Amino acid sequence: MSAPLHPALVALLDHLATDASRASTSAAPLGLLRRLIATVPAAALVADDAGRYVLANTRASELTGYTGAELRRLSVWQLTPTPDEHDAETLWRAFLQRGNQHGDYQVLRKSGRIVSAAYAARANVLPHLHVSLLRRYRASSR
Repeated sequence: MSAPLHPALVALLDHLATDASRASTSAAPLGLLRRLIATVPAAALVADDAGRYVLANTRASELTGYTGAELRRLSVWQLTPTPDEHDAETLWRAFLQRGNQHGDYQVLRKSGRIVSAAYAARANVLPHLHVSLLRRYRASSR
């Protein structure tokens, strides 16, 4: 059963992907994505093909407890509680092939605390750049 946040995140991601594709002739794709995710009302993380974060908005920092600079030194798996490296790589490759994904996610905060979030992710919003949007669940939203 989908949580109520999933459709809202998917719609928000669709809008962001449309804006990115309209402006995809930009010579600076990271600058374009930086501007687009800055105003998104959700935690936004942009990863490269290897799953390394290359951009994050302020809400992503609030959700994870990491600064933007710290997030850019991390990979997808470092925000996932005790990932099995082989399974994580398999799941990442499956996501890249499928092109999108949404559901529930456990986020490992810098403090070591685990928080639950709804997420929607889209591969190749711009070539080789993949966007994930997350919203933390509140006690009453699940």
